[in-house]
Amino acid sequence: MNSHKNARLTFEGRKLLIDRIAEMGLMAAAETAGISARTARKWLKRFDQQGLAGLLDRSSRPARTRTSLDAALCERIEQLRRARMPMRRIALVVGRSAATVSRLLARLGLSSLKALESPVPPVRYEREAPGELLHMDTKKLGRIVVTGHRVTGDRRDHTRGAGWEFAHVAIDDHSRAGFVQMHDDER
Repeated sequence: MNSHKNARLTFEGRKLLIDRIAEMGLMAAAETAGISARTARKWLKRFDQQGLAGLLDRSSRPARTRTSLDAALCERIEQLRRARMPMRRIALVVGRSAATVSRLLARLGLSSLKALESPVPPVRYEREAPGELLHMDTKKLGRIVVTGHRVTGDRRDHTRGAGWEFAHVAIDDHSRAGFVQMHDDER
């Protein structure tokens, strides 16, 4: 754990504080360190209970949090959801908040009702021989001659009449092989 840059006491400063408390007393040592007597008392108590390890930085994260859902309740919520019951109704039935139920369903991947439906497999088709069916399309693309005002930041940078380019795309239905060619004309 790292102390922040404006911390009054680091690990070394806390050790010095404990030494000064033994020599000068609690109030004088706290005043010398620039901290309150309450803070000095806290570090002295930690040192008395845990030794030098008590003077190290600790995480601010709680050691444990209250869990409001046991395994049986989680299973019950999952069964109700699989029966296509809405989240808020589940919360009323099991006696927990909608947020708690929502958090559990998100963890289970059952947040939306779509997750309960099995996905429909896509209908795929394929022609018997290559070249029997071609999928063809064109895409109109603006030609870029020089960098514009969005790149340079100068509103006066613009180009008139740069024109268009056309990408002609063909995909064979049997082999799924693709072909792209650029032309000046859409035809």
